[in-house]
Amino acid sequence: YMTLKMRQLELVNHELIELATTDSLTSSLNRRAFTDAVERRLSSSGGPNKHGAMLMLDVDHFKAINDRFGHHA
Repeated sequence: YMTLKMRQLELVNHELIELATTDSLTSSLNRRAFTDAVERRLSSSGGPNKHGAMLMLDVDHFKAINDRFGHHA
């Protein structure tokens, strides 16, 4: 009985974390979760001699793209 309750609690907690960290429309990370993920990645990158790249885009007039092609596009 307790194992079932613990599993249910784990599932609800997982759902709450997902709701708190992702955009409901795109399922992408929200700003806070994105920043946390970048900070974790940079802190585990292995030091100053490691190389990496990051690309961040800000699309202007994105609503027009959604209106024309739909949210799934």
